[in-house]
Amino acid sequence: MRRAVQPSLLDGSRRRGRRTALAAALLAAWLGGCGLVPGGRGDDAGPATATLGGAAGTTTTGKGGLEPGAYTAALVPVLGDARASVGAIADAGGYGELRDRAGDAEAAVTGAAGRLAALDPPAAVAAEHAELIASLGDLSRELGAAGEAVGRRELCAAPAVMARVTGSAAAARVRAAGAALDRAGAGALGVPSLGAGALLPKATKRATRRLPDGTVLTDRRTGGLGRLRVDNRGATRDSVVSLVRGNRVVVAIYVDRGRLRTVTRIADGGYRAVEAAGVDYDRRLGAFTRDCSFTRFDETLRFTTSRTASTVITVSFRPVAGANARISEVDPDDFPSP
Repeated sequence: MRRAVQPSLLDGSRRRGRRTALAAALLAAWLGGCGLVPGGRGDDAGPATATLGGAAGTTTTGKGGLEPGAYTAALVPVLGDARASVGAIADAGGYGELRDRAGDAEAAVTGAAGRLAALDPPAAVAAEHAELIASLGDLSRELGAAGEAVGRRELCAAPAVMARVTGSAAAARVRAAGAALDRAGAGALGVPSLGAGALLPKATKRATRRLPDGTVLTDRRTGGLGRLRVDNRGATRDSVVSLVRGNRVVVAIYVDRGRLRTVTRIADGGYRAVEAAGVDYDRRLGAFTRDCSFTRFDETLRFTTSRTASTVITVSFRPVAGANARISEVDPDDFPSP
């Protein structure tokens, strides 16, 4: 007995909420509305100037500035908070936590730029201080863009987000600005190291890992005569297709794009069929890190065996003419892990 259940995919991208808009507004308030003018090293470049404070505003300049010890004491915790917030992305577990941590890092870096803008640095490091603030503005926008990519499921796991952020031009600018501030501090202020050059983790490369076609990731089969044919022909991404009973994955198989694989020894009964598709499969996480989707068949797949026949079901999660079943999108945090 053979049945083909071949639906079409449903569009289900998500967009982030108000966190990015809030961070952007904070950044604009500090770097724009506060009148921050980043210093430079051109012929006409002077110390950085920031207008801060209440209705009348208070202007601080780099002409005198804080004493080296006071400046260091104020700077170090700001850098530490920004460093911790970006590093926390790497430890994100679920999809929702990843989205939240990317947003938290964006807000924290925006806040760090504001706190630095409120400082009056010593004249000897005023230009480097201003460049660090400007570079943090770039990093905040990069984190916002990464968070948007998580919402669209272009980035789906911590390694992909960290590779994008730490390998970005914004991150390179932060590292250069931090290193320049460290050098200026050591030379002009006599401070061994302000730690600005180590504000971000080292850059990581984007990976594209794949498992061998037909790799069985989970196998709790107890034996049977049912067969499931997973048709991934016409797909542009690899997939992991699982049969689930209750909340327990019975069998999960990795199928390369463009291939068809058959799972045998399926016991009689009803199963849910679910698929995770994407690019760059991280076996440690049990997930694709980029361009991911999570779907399930609405219909329960039922396998039966008689004296003369056993059930063979073909599933395709791609649009196929004459499809007779529907699929639905699944929340990534509710998706059964293989």
